[in-house]
Amino acid sequence: MREPTDEHERKTIDDVRNHGWHVVKVMEDDEGPGFAYTVGLGHSFDHPDLFVVGLPLDVAHDALNHVGEMIRGGTRFADGLECDGIFVGRKAGFRDMPEAQLWNYMTWTLWFYDGPGFSALQLVWPDDHGRWPWDPPVQPSVREDQPVIADQGDPPW
Repeated sequence: MREPTDEHERKTIDDVRNHGWHVVKVMEDDEGPGFAYTVGLGHSFDHPDLFVVGLPLDVAHDALNHVGEMIRGGTRFADGLECDGIFVGRKAGFRDMPEAQLWNYMTWTLWFYDGPGFSALQLVWPDDHGRWPWDPPVQPSVREDQPVIADQGDPPW
């Protein structure tokens, strides 16, 4: 594991050592919606790290921690999987994050692993009617707030 050089690095490494992962939250700005992602799930549990976009950051943080606890308990998630028990009253889905997109979204995880030698999944959420962002009748705000990174050549913003 890396040696920390400042307080932010120390906090990340301590969280991975003590809890198994660290969550980074990135606020919404002029370039796009807010998002959150994990650091360390690959190191601690040999599981892809996670990324979620378009939720309020406290909800995103809670969801990533909940999924992290599920992973600690032995649950494994993979591309294309849909499951209950993450979001109240709706399924969650998982999509692979292309390696080229890691540089656009998961920079702290790249720092932790010293480059792109890790895998990541996007945690995807449906609209109020259970429609995914790739479904044509999905609520437009869900598609706008939640770009599916696996479907993007370049970041949408």
